[in-house]
Amino acid sequence: MKLSTVIKVSAGLCTVILTALTIAIVQQSQHRFDRLFLVSSNAIQVASPEYLITPASPKEIEHSLFSATIEMSLRQYGPEGPWSRHELTENIWGEATVRPNLPASTVDEALKEFKGGTGPDYSEKTAANTAIEKLGANEKRTAIVELTTPLTEEEIAKKISSGLIGAKALLLISKPSSISKKPLFWWPGFDGCKARGLPKCNDHAPISQFRQWVSLLNKGDERSLNSTGLTLSILKNAAKDGRIYGFILNWSDRGQLSYFIQNPLIRNIIIL
Repeated sequence: MKLSTVIKVSAGLCTVILTALTIAIVQQSQHRFDRLFLVSSNAIQVASPEYLITPASPKEIEHSLFSATIEMSLRQYGPEGPWSRHELTENIWGEATVRPNLPASTVDEALKEFKGGTGPDYSEKTAANTAIEKLGANEKRTAIVELTTPLTEEEIAKKISSGLIGAKALLLISKPSSISKKPLFWWPGFDGCKARGLPKCNDHAPISQFRQWVSLLNKGDERSLNSTGLTLSILKNAAKDGRIYGFILNWSDRGQLSYFIQNPLIRNIIIL
């Protein structure tokens, strides 16, 4: 075979290989960037109960061939205040190259002491009741509520308050994680669960939403989950359990807190 022929064959083969490689990279790039919204933006919220986090629409994701960036709005609990904007950037391998710079929060430290689902503690409950009684008549505070035993959505609605299970539910759905030392968290978001990338979800069934989200995860998402302090096994165990260990009351007054502390299924209320 002539050298010129060999060169032409080699060049053609290189073109085929390069084209196939480019197609594979484009496909992997699109796949990972679709997962950025569904997996990573939700994972940050699940792992960070101390904030309310709302991701931008998938249509607003900025991306190149090898990386993508989604903007996230974040605010802490308390009176309605300004949202701060943060960015999350991942490469096509699911590695976070830019993570949201979450500010320090007093809620974070309190969550690391969370004891929901560990049985009653009458001394802590008495102290909580005393603290509630000392609040001013018009004073409002954010509080972390611990349950004595984990409950299902139906049990929460029937035995504690139906208002806790709905579009504004702020639920703590596990004991503290072995990695983050905080309980996992779920809420539908201000724009409803469909805005979290969940098709045909029910805005008034938060545990079902969480289970639906976990069911959409796979081993290929492990790296993205790990960057937020989560693992697929931790999430699957929580989804299988499907119970609520506590909840967050955002900006509640003395009357509301007194109502909850009287319930025997409430272990403790931590006022922030």
